[in-house]
Amino acid sequence: MCVTLLFALATVLRSGMPGVREWLAANVMMVVALSLVLLRGTIPAALSVVAANALMSIAASAFYAGCARFVGRRPCWPALVAGVIATNACVVYWQYAANDIPMRVLAASAFASAICFAVAALLTRHAPPGQAAYPRWLMVGMAVIFGASQAARSVHAMTLADMSNPLTFTSPVSVLLIVVSAATMPMLTIAALVMVHDALLCRARDAAHRDFLTSALSRMGIEAAATTLLADAKGNGSPLSLLLLDLDRFKSINDVFGHAGGDTVLREFAALALGQLRRTDVLGRMGGEEFAILLPQTGEADAIRLAERLRAALAAHAVTTPDGRVCRCTVSIGVAESQPDETFAQVCIRGDRALYRAKHGGRNRVCADATEASSAGEPILD
Repeated sequence: MCVTLLFALATVLRSGMPGVREWLAANVMMVVALSLVLLRGTIPAALSVVAANALMSIAASAFYAGCARFVGRRPCWPALVAGVIATNACVVYWQYAANDIPMRVLAASAFASAICFAVAALLTRHAPPGQAAYPRWLMVGMAVIFGASQAARSVHAMTLADMSNPLTFTSPVSVLLIVVSAATMPMLTIAALVMVHDALLCRARDAAHRDFLTSALSRMGIEAAATTLLADAKGNGSPLSLLLLDLDRFKSINDVFGHAGGDTVLREFAALALGQLRRTDVLGRMGGEEFAILLPQTGEADAIRLAERLRAALAAHAVTTPDGRVCRCTVSIGVAESQPDETFAQVCIRGDRALYRAKHGGRNRVCADATEASSAGEPILD
């Protein structure tokens, strides 16, 4: 199982997902460790007992480190190293100073149990942002089950009478616990792969819904967000407003400053807009130089005030283009408050109508679907 999972982990290694490298290393060490255990009796005990247990404890630590990195936490390496050293010191002592097999099993299983419960606690407290909950809870559940089984193996080892006879472990209960112990790493790795798969799906979905140039939502993303927000507004009876924004005379900006300069203007405008918005507001790029902003729980009057702040902030902002020249630009904004049972397309039609009036009323101004244009100066292009 571990060998098979090595190939599965190798396929997602190049994704750059944090934690995969540690999980891969853990499974490599477990394959080697279990191979040494299977050769017990034909190779020296220094390899089949001491080295095998050392590799298993290091593999367990590496697996925990992978989980920590996956959720954006720094592994506590001093504690992990101390646990590995203490566990293997016990194994060496009870191999050579006192030939006590149950105590060796106790030391190794107790450490494995502690790692499993530590993984469960880690993933209970910390969740990767934007991902589904069920892969993480699958890992938590499996870690608890295998942690409990390792603890049960530790307790069972202490009930065995013959301290030095390996045949002591041939009872049905002992065999069952050994099998479950051997399955710990591959089964937890399967749960880890489920988490990676979900994370990659989230990454792909985010890439499809995100504009790579400005980091605003793409048109597909803003439409998906609008569907959700419109449903919420209808359900709780709260207002929802839309701003449609179009940078004035953007073709002239591209002509004068080049497309690199135009891209810089788009990026800085998006950053400026995000700085004016609340955490619940949504910014998206509809295409070209046109943007949309969704304002949940915001009526038309408040939306106009926010639009005016944004318009004034951009008019006062100087953009330094890649060639060192300074570009000043302005924005025209159309405002529309959603009506009951209105779709996003219908709200956009009214927002477009208001934006058209702002453009043809002199640019660098805000118009609402039911109000006159607010006065502002002509756009500036340096």
